[in-house]
Amino acid sequence: MLRKVVMFLAAALALAGTPALAGVGSGTLACNEYSVSLKSEELTPGTTYGVSYSFTLTPTGGGTPITIANAINPAFTAKTKVQTFSTGLLPLSLTANYAAAGTVSLLSTSGQKLFTAPITFSPSSVSCAAPPPPKCQASTSNASNFNGTPINAGSYVWFNANFSAQGVPATGATLTFTGSSISLAGVTLPTPGAVITFSPTATCVSTTFDSLNNRYVTTAPIGGSDEIFLTGLSVQAPQTIQVNGNVTWNGTFGSDTPGVSASWKWGAAVYTSPCFTTNPNAILPLAAHGDACVGNSGGDHAGTPEGVSPTTGQALKACVIGGARGGGGSNWTGSWSGTVNVTPVCQ
Repeated sequence: MLRKVVMFLAAALALAGTPALAGVGSGTLACNEYSVSLKSEELTPGTTYGVSYSFTLTPTGGGTPITIANAINPAFTAKTKVQTFSTGLLPLSLTANYAAAGTVSLLSTSGQKLFTAPITFSPSSVSCAAPPPPKCQASTSNASNFNGTPINAGSYVWFNANFSAQGVPATGATLTFTGSSISLAGVTLPTPGAVITFSPTATCVSTTFDSLNNRYVTTAPIGGSDEIFLTGLSVQAPQTIQVNGNVTWNGTFGSDTPGVSASWKWGAAVYTSPCFTTNPNAILPLAAHGDACVGNSGGDHAGTPEGVSPTTGQALKACVIGGARGGGGSNWTGSWSGTVNVTPVCQ
């Protein structure tokens, strides 16, 4: 019995002598970006750690709070006992007044939380005004049809649109696509918007999905491409359907620069369940035909799903079948509608 007591006391003393992990969380906050940092103490040099964080932006004038969360694991390998690491600046788009509060955690390689610290934001709140509408705007509509192949219940329809731009000056320009929706069989499907920046410093076309504002954000070189991804929507069929008649895609193009015009078209392809997904961040649509920064730039059309299935682990392209405006095989976007030319009118 005495031996057990001695062993217990020895273990307790050993634990008491082991410094607990601790740290301080901090963050920067602006209307268009944020970062989260964590200063950790008593790390084990050579050990790999991860980080997770979650914070809530609460509208000071009332409204629905916005929660932003992410986990990066592994994030870094410690070189010293005390170290600071940061998420870097990440995109954000705020259009009101918000107060921020949240926590950041240090993770083991297995994802276990080693400690959690509050995030001290600087500033602790931001006041952001909604951006003014583009100088130039024009509504547009593009109608086409499906090929009559029944779409089985549970299958996914991947709607995708692309465009080319004309008249972009050497200094660059920004185009927007807002109020986007697809009408078919008496149903209207709201689709994500788009912001496309033509930049003199860009060397290839890239696109990401801004989940906070439900829009695709694309950057392209001044010369653009014959196909730049505009926006897309994945819809899962609740029952077996056959669409007859026109399918119409509507929206409004905007430009901050007079004289810029766009020519746009769309396609739709069918993918099997459970392979495909409705998650834009898993679909990873190809940003351009021929000069995308990431993905198959050798021949795939803009809007081709280049992601991997979150459920089956196979390439999404392997799950395409006939239907909508596609015939399966390698027709990953579906055949194109007619091209509509639109020139935003400046006020």
